[in-house]
Amino acid sequence: MADDPVKGVQEPEYVRQRVVVPDLAYLKQALAVAGDDLSLETVLMAGCGPRNGEARAMNVNNVVADDVYRVHEQIHSNTYRPAKLKHRKVREFREAPLPRSV
Repeated sequence: MADDPVKGVQEPEYVRQRVVVPDLAYLKQALAVAGDDLSLETVLMAGCGPRNGEARAMNVNNVVADDVYRVHEQIHSNTYRPAKLKHRKVREFREAPLPRSV
């Protein structure tokens, strides 16, 4: 090609939206109206930081220390069955803090 194929093309502008972290009062209000399953997931996500599918797959067998949870798997969003973590190989994991409050 004689010319640059992207010459004159304007790059899209990405504007990052502000992230809002809910405060404790909001979290308590949400827990008051949520069902048992959603409440449990919410407490796990707020306390340990797993993603949605990872929180659904959490269980006591993966607690490796008093304050550490080892995330091995997640619940797949389409099949609703346990699956490996995204962007990780089989048997790879990541560790998340496990506060006493959780």
